[in-house]
Amino acid sequence: MEDKSKQITEFFAAIYKDIPDNLYINIWTLPDKRSYWFKGIISIAPLVVTLGGKDVYFSVGLANKEYGPYKRLKADEVAGITCLWCDVDFGPGHSKKVPPDEKTAGELVRSCGLHPSLVVHSGNGWHCYWLLDKPYIFETDGERRAAAQLVEQWQNHIRSIFKQAGYELDATHDLSRVLRIPGTLNHKHGNKIGVDVRWPT
Repeated sequence: MEDKSKQITEFFAAIYKDIPDNLYINIWTLPDKRSYWFKGIISIAPLVVTLGGKDVYFSVGLANKEYGPYKRLKADEVAGITCLWCDVDFGPGHSKKVPPDEKTAGELVRSCGLHPSLVVHSGNGWHCYWLLDKPYIFETDGERRAAAQLVEQWQNHIRSIFKQAGYELDATHDLSRVLRIPGTLNHKHGNKIGVDVRWPT
């Protein structure tokens, strides 16, 4: 349990490094569709380790305020981002054509020109993150739109690489995107697949 908590804390310390003290992190769970809101990362891991029977996600975008226990952060409410991201599926059991194995997927991701800062095994593949040098906090709606365009363009670049190889990559560029937290379980796979962070060398 201590190792799991440490893993979760290290992940959020990397993702949300240097975020302003006034912004909130949104944790969201299924099947109850419950939201939890945090200023800072210290209290996140103790909560997450108590939610073992649920699928637990975090919002990549930051919030200006709490929106209550049953509301997820919407794209037009996102106050800033700290990274770019993409969802890479591979292996058997997918409805779309994806890379057959981890090795093939890894070669394609690495060919995008910039190695991910960190990679999380999602149960179906990877969530890849490219950390920004500093948090991109929006002061205007125009900056929010520019950030959304940046994430979309980055994912389109990676998707084009996969498409050239004959594979598909889901579009997950919306600023309201939620992704699985490392150290939790993907219950779509019968509680068998842990979500483990992999720190690239």
